[in-house]
Amino acid sequence: MGAVRVAERPDAAAPVVTDLCPRCQTTRRPREVICAFCGFDIRSLPSGRFDDQLLGAIFLPEPEVAEEAAFLLGIRRPPGAGRALERRYHETGNPFVQREIVIAADRVGGPEADRILADARTHYSVVVRGEALRRLVRRGGEVGDEAAAAARADPSPHVRLMAFRPPTRSELLASG
Repeated sequence: MGAVRVAERPDAAAPVVTDLCPRCQTTRRPREVICAFCGFDIRSLPSGRFDDQLLGAIFLPEPEVAEEAAFLLGIRRPPGAGRALERRYHETGNPFVQREIVIAADRVGGPEADRILADARTHYSVVVRGEALRRLVRRGGEVGDEAAAAARADPSPHVRLMAFRPPTRSELLASG
């Protein structure tokens, strides 16, 4: 049983994403790491089939599926996640999917994450650029200083604010 179920709707070409708790099968809110009904922590699932499904789901064409798969890959950090995130980042033109990939890649770490963040810091979209600079600023050191300078010089007020925004409660919970 997985936490993400993709089911075909008979009346439409696009699949519907239903997020279910793998323990109690209760519908859960997207981005919810702990089931509100039974208290199950999705991060505790053993790796294996579920992780393989996530690595495949990141490449599905529906943006909502790809965003949720990126989120869960960032939480679970299975082997191969960095490569899958980097490939999807470059294949999609959807900035909202790319933003989720930036977040997940930063959580996963590794050389793929560094390449994604380096590319995203100059992205055309303010949501992607702002998130990348925010994550780089948090790293501190020389990288953080360079990102902070880039954020302060950015023409977008959104990026300037985003780069220095503190983590949200849900981000703190997801980070474990």
